[in-house]
Amino acid sequence: TFPVSIAKLPRLTSLDISFNEIAWIPNIIGLLESLAHLNVEANPFTVFPAAVTSLPSLKEFNCSQVDLKLFPAQVFAISKLRALSMARTQLNILPGHIDKLQNTLTYLDLAHNQISQLP
Repeated sequence: TFPVSIAKLPRLTSLDISFNEIAWIPNIIGLLESLAHLNVEANPFTVFPAAVTSLPSLKEFNCSQVDLKLFPAQVFAISKLRALSMARTQLNILPGHIDKLQNTLTYLDLAHNQISQLP
């Protein structure tokens, strides 16, 4: 489970919980108002951890090697997102409106997925 006590670190700017057995992230993570970098790579999520959309300073998010299959619509709600890594997530299609991220996103990693065409 996610260590809830981490939410008591208001100055935390980077959190790497990759390669663990964390299956969900509680909404309390939204208290980390300074968190700019979050790595949840290779954890057993089966749905996008929606709680990350409540992180007001999030700029880099790595959810590679997470079994998502679909591009999560919640990504569009992360207003300051600059870098998104979704490698090895079994994606097979990108949404046609991915261009909505054009004003913020500068890095997008979609390596090792099953995407057969780009929008």
